[in-house]
Amino acid sequence: MGLTGWVRNTSAGDVELVACGDSAQLEQLEGWLRQGPPNARVADVSVTPVAVQVFNGFEIRYQE
Repeated sequence: MGLTGWVRNTSAGDVELVACGDSAQLEQLEGWLRQGPPNARVADVSVTPVAVQVFNGFEIRYQE
């Protein structure tokens, strides 16, 4: 999707994600997150705007 940022699983079983991109890219990501990958059960998606951050690419971080 051309985004930068990171994603990780939390110890509570949630997924935490920080993504940077333009509004169209972020809307596309949010739509995908609401469906999730095959075999996923998505109960809720919460979006919280944060201050702009600069990332080099997108990384998977390990559980907090």
